[in-house]
Amino acid sequence: MKRTLLGLICLIMPLSLLAQLNRGYGRLEKGEFTEAKANLLKNRNGSKPASKDIVEAYFGLFSYYSTEANPENNPDKAWLYLDSTSANFKEDFKVKYKPYEGAKMSKAQIDTLKARMELRAYTKATTVNTVAAWKQYIDFYTKSNNTALLKNAEKALHQKAFDDYAKKNDLAGLESFVAEYKTATQVDSALVLIDRLRWKNALTTNTRDGYVAFIKNFPTNKKMAEAADTLSAIDYRAIAHATTTGAFKAYLATYPDSKFKNAALSHICLIAYDSVTTANKESGYAGFVRDYSGCPQVAVVRDKLDRMECERCLAAPTKECLSLVMKNCGSDNAIAMRVNAALMAMVDQNRDKIDCEKCLANPNKNCLIALYKNCGSDSSLVKRANDVFLAVMKKEAAAEALATTNQAPAAVVTAPVVTIPVSKPKTDTTTVKPEIKKDAPEVAKTEKYPLDKQKE
Repeated sequence: MKRTLLGLICLIMPLSLLAQLNRGYGRLEKGEFTEAKANLLKNRNGSKPASKDIVEAYFGLFSYYSTEANPENNPDKAWLYLDSTSANFKEDFKVKYKPYEGAKMSKAQIDTLKARMELRAYTKATTVNTVAAWKQYIDFYTKSNNTALLKNAEKALHQKAFDDYAKKNDLAGLESFVAEYKTATQVDSALVLIDRLRWKNALTTNTRDGYVAFIKNFPTNKKMAEAADTLSAIDYRAIAHATTTGAFKAYLATYPDSKFKNAALSHICLIAYDSVTTANKESGYAGFVRDYSGCPQVAVVRDKLDRMECERCLAAPTKECLSLVMKNCGSDNAIAMRVNAALMAMVDQNRDKIDCEKCLANPNKNCLIALYKNCGSDSSLVKRANDVFLAVMKKEAAAEALATTNQAPAAVVTAPVVTIPVSKPKTDTTTVKPEIKKDAPEVAKTEKYPLDKQKE
């Protein structure tokens, strides 16, 4: 009895499942989609894998989700249930029930329906045209055999993602686009836009730190040169009023090709020039010419050096240095006149020396007095003159003594002794003044020269 009941139950259960399938298809035909879905799902859940009932249930669910009048119309789910139908379908399966005869379930028919559902899903993604819709399509149909649709979907995804980020000027989005879609044809356009947006952000911030970060983080950006120029301008404004050359030299070391290079060099020249002219020392001027040879003030400094050298020459002139003075400073009338005066003095001095030498060769008191006057600055001549002067004085003293003896032979006359000290010439051209005793009236007594006239 129990076996009989069990057999009846086993017989009734398939019939019950078949009845639910029939009801599911019947509901579909009537447009009662909610009820149809419930019957089809119940049958699927109650069937054994690979049984004809589950195959039919999957095919029925495909029909449910592929029905355009159905509010839950979903080509992706329809494709999924067709795929499940195909996985469980047996080629030798024969449709035994008339409600399914029109479906003509076969492997070829299932593949055709799957391709149709994929095309419907692609069309739906095209209509929606969002990044999410294209990603969903690509993720779902990755294993599809329709590679052409998959490639087109990828292109559409790339274009939509790029357009969305570009429209919003979304820098982070564009950066993620380049990182995520490396093979997209829009990558180059994205990179150009990224460069523009990065530069725009730097301009918006408009701070030194912002430009420094831009240069550091985006060294290949096409705006790199402009960023460097802007940064150099900011740094130059910071030192524009500096009073030392160090600030400008440091600036040029950092920005050797800056458009402010000439301005910085001009400041360096002016500061250095003011410094050496304030000190007004020959060593400072010489250092300026050496260290700042490119400065426009070098010509002025060289002229100052020439004048200093000319003044040194005029203070202690020689024929050679006076020639240089005329060459370097001759354009100055006052200096030229001083040179002429010095040359005339040198001519007179040479003439005086010749006369003094003639005097020493054939000495007398008059020429010796003139010698002290005209050649007293020459120590060697003065020394020789002193010796000669002593000899002359002794000779005259001896002559006077002889004359006195001849006039009064009975008397013994002692000739006065004249002592002439050897004088030392002064460097300021003042002649030596020898001391003469009172009993030698021939020797002149003046403050400037040792002898200036004879005793009459």
